[in-house]
Amino acid sequence: VLGSNGWHIALQAVEDVNRAIPQFGTSSTPSGATTGTIETDISVAASALMSFLVSSVQLDTQSVITMFTELVKLSAKSLPSTEDAMPDFYLQRVMEAAQINVTRLDIIWEPLRDHVLLATKRKSPQIRNFVLTQLLELIVSVLCPSQATEKNTKELLIPETLKSSREKLLDLQVPFIHLLEEVLTTTTFPDSRLKVLAAVHRIVQTSGTIIKSAWPETLSLLMASTRLGDKQVTVTAFQTVQLICTDLLQWLPCGDKYGDCLSQFISTVSLYARQNDHVNISLSSGELLWSVAFYVAKLVAYGTEQTEKEVAETPARVRALWVQVFTELKDLAVDERFDVRSGATSILFRALATHAPLFDGPTWEDC
Repeated sequence: VLGSNGWHIALQAVEDVNRAIPQFGTSSTPSGATTGTIETDISVAASALMSFLVSSVQLDTQSVITMFTELVKLSAKSLPSTEDAMPDFYLQRVMEAAQINVTRLDIIWEPLRDHVLLATKRKSPQIRNFVLTQLLELIVSVLCPSQATEKNTKELLIPETLKSSREKLLDLQVPFIHLLEEVLTTTTFPDSRLKVLAAVHRIVQTSGTIIKSAWPETLSLLMASTRLGDKQVTVTAFQTVQLICTDLLQWLPCGDKYGDCLSQFISTVSLYARQNDHVNISLSSGELLWSVAFYVAKLVAYGTEQTEKEVAETPARVRALWVQVFTELKDLAVDERFDVRSGATSILFRALATHAPLFDGPTWEDC
C-alpha cells in the first residue's frame, strides 16, 4: 500500500524516532510537561520502534520486497566510511529485517547480497565483523535452524501462506557460498578473510549433510584460499579441509548431477599439499590422501547408495579415484622438500601394500 516513496518516508521517520529517544531521556523536562508524561512518551516511541520491523512478518511478499529494498537504499546512503565507525541504525535494521523474515529470505536475497558486499568493503572492522556475523547466522538459520546461535522466535508469527517452501530456501545454499567466496577473494582486509573462513567452517560443521548442491562451490572456495598468498588464511581454511576428510567424505556427491565432489576434494587436498607456506600442512595433506584411499577402498568393498545406472558406473569411477590419489602421492614423492617427499613416499607404499589386492587389471594399468 505504501509503495517505494511511502516506505522511504516511514523508515526515515522511524530513524528520527530512534535518534530522538535518547535526547528526550537526557534533556530537561519541557515547560508544561511532567516527568511522567515524558517517560510515557519515550516508552510509547520505543515500543513502536521495536515493533515496527517485527510487524513486517505480516506483510505480503511484494510489500516486504519494497520495504526491504528501501531500507537497503537508506542504509547504503548512510554507511559510515571512517575506520572507527560502528554499525549505524539503518545497517542494524537491514540485518534485523532479514533475520525476522528468514523463512522467506529468498525474496529479499538479491538486495541483501549486494548490501553485504558494499558493507564488507568499508574500512571499519566493526562494520565488516557485524555484517559477516549476522550473515552467518542467517545462513545457518536457513540451512540448519536448530543450530542457529540466535533463535528466531519471531518467525513463528509469519503466516504459513507467506513462508517460502523448504526447497526454495535450500536453493539459496549455492548463492550463500558464492557470496562468501566473492568476499574472500575480493576483500583487501585480512580480518574479513578469516571471518569468511570461520563462517564456512561452521556451515560445513552444522550443515555438511545438507549442502549437496553447494559442495562444488564450497570446495572451490577452499581451493581459492590457497591462492591468496595469506599464510593465516591457508591455516584456517585447512581446518575445514580436515573436518571434511574426518567426518563428511560420505556426504560428498560422487558422480551425480552435482559433479564428482570426491575427485574435487582430492584436488583440493593436493593444493594444500603443494603449498609452500606451511610444511606441516603439506605433511598433513599427505595423511589426508591416505584417509581418502581408505574411503575409496570402502567404496570398492561396500559400494554406495546410488541408482542402478550410477552403480553400473562405479568400477570406472572408483578406478579414476584410485589413479587420482596415487598420482597425487607420486607427485608429492618428488617434492623438493625432503620431509614432504619422504612422508609421501612412505604413504604411497603403505597405500599400495594395503589396497593393492582391491585393484583390478585396468586399475593396475592406469596406475
